[in-house]
Amino acid sequence: MKEYLYNLVFFPLPIIWLMFFIMIFKLKRYSYFFFKIIFFSLFIMSMPIFIDIIEYPLKASSNSYLEGNNISIVLVPTAGSYKDYNNNWHPSSSSILRAATGEALAKKFNTTLVISGGDLHNSGLSEAFLVSKMINKDAILDHTSKNTFQTVINLQYIIEKNNIIMDYPILLVTSPIHKLRTFMTLKSYGYKVKIFNKKFNKKYSIIDFIPNSKSFIHLNNALYEYIGILKYILSGHIKLNSVL
Repeated sequence: MKEYLYNLVFFPLPIIWLMFFIMIFKLKRYSYFFFKIIFFSLFIMSMPIFIDIIEYPLKASSNSYLEGNNISIVLVPTAGSYKDYNNNWHPSSSSILRAATGEALAKKFNTTLVISGGDLHNSGLSEAFLVSKMINKDAILDHTSKNTFQTVINLQYIIEKNNIIMDYPILLVTSPIHKLRTFMTLKSYGYKVKIFNKKFNKKYSIIDFIPNSKSFIHLNNALYEYIGILKYILSGHIKLNSVL
């Protein structure tokens, strides 16, 4: 079911299905009209400025960490792994970046670093284990969580097992578009959360209005997150009365 949904929603497949519909039903009379719609849609969606607008609700946050906030733990969800030509597994670049940032912050606050990520490929090596080899600081590893919800559920066990006192918020270190779903899920289960955001003041230029080949990648990633948030709300993993 999940794959079927992706094939309907993720670009450029919706455009392909529309063109298929036009050909099947031989809508020659309206072909020029549909062509203009398709072209205009592709042009708009390929502009970086459009992607920034789509991503803004995912990236915007009023719960960002501010200098001087006290932190109980630093939480880093992993972001995938891959196998090389020699069948050796490695953490993704996003996982390494998150872990390195989490390591620096945990050292800064002299607090506990938790890295969460299970084995999604039945390789025998969890993502948490793989990424832990790329940092110097000791971390508590969650080897079993395979998604955001499991990370939140298993976090309570980690806190209790390691006698971590949660007087202060969790500092969440994840990708800009993934932070909203993780934040909302953590809040739904009673956690206080601060989000680590890199300071980034983007200045727009004419380049942001010129179609870019990477725009559809960012668009699909954003759609994935919106679908994930909707799924979590419908399944009860995100409780809106706890978040709002």
